Amino acid sequence: MPSKYFIFVIFLLILFGHDSVQEFTSHFNNFIEKNYNVSVRIQMERIDLGWGNWGSFGGKSSDNDILRKRPVIFIPGAQLRSYMFAGAKNYFMIHGYNSSELYSTSYGDGGWTLLPFFRLHCSIVKQIRLFIEIVNKYTNQTVDIVTYSLGSPFVRKAILGGSCVDTNEILGSNITNLVNSFVTISGANYGVESCNFLHFFIPYCNPNNGFYCLSKFIIDINNETTSYEGLTTYSFISESDLTSGKNCCGKNCSELKNATKNILLQSSNHLTSISDAIPQIFNLLDNTI
Repeated sequence: MPSKYFIFVIFLLILFGHDSVQEFTSHFNNFIEKNYNVSVRIQMERIDLGWGNWGSFGGKSSDNDILRKRPVIFIPGAQLRSYMFAGAKNYFMIHGYNSSELYSTSYGDGGWTLLPFFRLHCSIVKQIRLFIEIVNKYTNQTVDIVTYSLGSPFVRKAILGGSCVDTNEILGSNITNLVNSFVTISGANYGVESCNFLHFFIPYCNPNNGFYCLSKFIIDINNETTSYEGLTTYSFISESDLTSGKNCCGKNCSELKNATKNILLQSSNHLTSISDAIPQIFNLLDNTI
């Protein structure tokens, strides 16, 4: 599984062109250390996952940098790293954004854990939630969020708040007010179809914090009667998605409940959906502050 995603990342880089080599800027790192601590900076920057944009990116060069666009946070899918969005970052920068307006962090071990053993851990939810809060505080702006595949339920829970189903830790109230637009691409928003048959057998599909459509985690993030992920919310659904699937408890697995709009990518599969969606996402988010 990791090897397939590695090939996918290389494909995106070839498609969108090359990107600069950079993790967080020194300015952003100094802000995190001053307002939080060194441990938080290490947790967010993820230098351990590789040089350049592999583990993270974002930040101002100095206090003189002026944000003209709303900050965008990119959250990768499980087993992937921030580098999967290097092409998207390059696309946004070519079309008017700068590095102080584009942010990403990675979670987990970057793909070393085999997918059957991956779960929706509270620790990852907390990391993503804190990163959203950090970027909001650093830029003093509401943020836009773009996430992909298995990253979507993590981000949605991070915004929703409440308690974690696996540890009972209290996250706090929702942070909807920090998010302007939320966009998910081929997201496992109602789980993963293969878990309909595997929830008794593998941890990935377990009925507590697995990707089974009836797991406590998936039920929790789909239990609200109104949208909570942001002021506007969008889901890009790939028509030929054999990874997330099309039937999760009677719903398309990538459908976003209460979304402003669910958008069908008619000629896309799970791997190509991100490259197909990025130009449309840019048009949705390209608003000045």
